[in-house]
Amino acid sequence: NKNRINKKLDIIRLKANILRSLKNNFNLPLSLSFLLEFINKNENNIDNLNKNELITTLKNLDQFYQFLFPWQKIKKNILMMIKKREILRKNKKFELADKIREKLKKSFIYLEDQKERTLIVNLN
Repeated sequence: NKNRINKKLDIIRLKANILRSLKNNFNLPLSLSFLLEFINKNENNIDNLNKNELITTLKNLDQFYQFLFPWQKIKKNILMMIKKREILRKNKKFELADKIREKLKKSFIYLEDQKERTLIVNLN
């Protein structure tokens, strides 16, 4: 199937782009942009075979990144701080939410706010 082959090529390009960006002065924001672009482009358009390959690829990358599957690595007290921050943001208490963000940065937990969700980057 031509579509399946194209999706497989997209996954191969994703790996290459991420590795190239990380070799380029460890450009983490660029590597994440490739990943997010891929997810946005393919969110509802990937079959089970390629989905399994993508999950395997992400898990392999996560051995390096160690944040793509953060729920397995973030301590409960940190998760509670993140949830508290989400509540503060929903209630438009941005100054308090920013203080939590800064405190999390000191623990090497970075938050990238997006329109629908917050991306958690765990560099521990």
